[in-house]
Amino acid sequence: MESDESFTYTKSGDLGFEIYKDGDVYVVVGDLVDMLCRNVALNDPDSMAYFQKILREKGVISRLKEMGIKENDVVSIGDVEFDFVN
Repeated sequence: MESDESFTYTKSGDLGFEIYKDGDVYVVVGDLVDMLCRNVALNDPDSMAYFQKILREKGVISRLKEMGIKENDVVSIGDVEFDFVN
């Protein structure tokens, strides 16, 4: 996989994540993503709210913004791809 830019976050006792670009797609991988994929039901609104809350709390959203993500850019987290909405 070619990567234009990447960022890795790991905090002692916390779930780490890495973000890299694969073409025009922002890809988020790591222990945080693994945990979310195990615990989030995509068809459940409460579960999706939890998913979004964790992405904000763990700094994924702010890091995507720092990397230059724009409205409607594609984000891939686990098996899920979605358009970024600020």
